[in-house]
Amino acid sequence: MGFALEVRGVRVGYAADPVLDGLTLEVRRGEWLGVAGPNGSGKTTLLRTLSGYLKPWAGQVLLDGTVLGAWRPDRRARRLAVAGVEAGSTLSLTVEEYVALGRTPHLQGLWAWESARDREAVTRALAWVGLEALAGRPLATLSAGQRQKALLARALAQEPVVLLLDEPTSHLDLRHQVEIMDLLDRLRRHLGLTLVAVLHDLNLAALYCQRLVLVKDGRVAAAGEPARVMRPEILSRVYGCSVLVVPHPQLGVPQVALLPGGPGGPGAGSSPAAEPAAAQGA
Repeated sequence: MGFALEVRGVRVGYAADPVLDGLTLEVRRGEWLGVAGPNGSGKTTLLRTLSGYLKPWAGQVLLDGTVLGAWRPDRRARRLAVAGVEAGSTLSLTVEEYVALGRTPHLQGLWAWESARDREAVTRALAWVGLEALAGRPLATLSAGQRQKALLARALAQEPVVLLLDEPTSHLDLRHQVEIMDLLDRLRRHLGLTLVAVLHDLNLAALYCQRLVLVKDGRVAAAGEPARVMRPEILSRVYGCSVLVVPHPQLGVPQVALLPGGPGGPGAGSSPAAEPAAAQGA
């Protein structure tokens, strides 16, 4: 099968402070790798490094066996896309115009016109995420969830082989979370996409990802299939809180339930539900 991405002992950060420190991992072609971990552990920095936005101070990132920095930017962008960066100054564009930005790496020359193939790719991406009816609307008028879908559509219009996703279900309700995750999984299977997604929701990650990587303090704390990674002792060590891990009632994959009361779980602290009763008896 081979590796789509390889991270070898990467050290990288901002200013003089490292965020990732000796991180190593591999992403197989065609798999869905979920990246999780506490806030500030280095997940987004990892995506920025995989995308080429950040250059490692030490170590290497390889795309299809070639060092990332050796790829011409346009050729790299035809292989690898990122979804999850806010639109910023592009909010004045229509949804269709914004999604069409994903075709930039495919245009021949600075002043090249869009071809019929480019327009087809944009139309297809809009249909995939369910925004075709809003193609003419200004991006600024979309809800947060619709804007999240537009970000994904722009990346899909790029026709990548590897897709990096930063919280693809943020701002979405339960139905739309499942819609987006189902869509991504269908595209992975039908198009052979390789997906790397930062996901805070471990339960969603276990339902869709073939492998999980838990990052803590800039290093890989655990990696493997969800059943091997989502163990109470591992999650408690990484996140610093007590959890229960139970099998999904229909699918059997691990699912996480939080325990109130701090690191010791129930009994370690007063339960919110118990406080009114205690107050009544005072």
